Amino acid sequence: MLNIRAVAPEPRAQLIPGQSTRPVLTRLALLAAANPLVAESLMHDSVDAAAMHPHYAFTLDARDRATLDAIRARANTVGEFLSDLADIVDGAA
Repeated sequence: MLNIRAVAPEPRAQLIPGQSTRPVLTRLALLAAANPLVAESLMHDSVDAAAMHPHYAFTLDARDRATLDAIRARANTVGEFLSDLADIVDGAA
């Protein structure tokens, strides 16, 4: 018989050096990089596509929505979209 104990959810961790200050965009960028269909829908569809993902729910604040709108306005390809999103997440832009 397996002895499995439930583990209490980990409290929200404090940011550590090198960690993104935009955690929702970080998760979204990882999902978009892993699944080109998600990246494509984010690039061409409304930002609500992020909140409607069937497996991962994202709550985008006004700043995150504005950031994605700005990235979408200047990106011509999915690669450019992902690159710009990665720059924002990394704090390079």
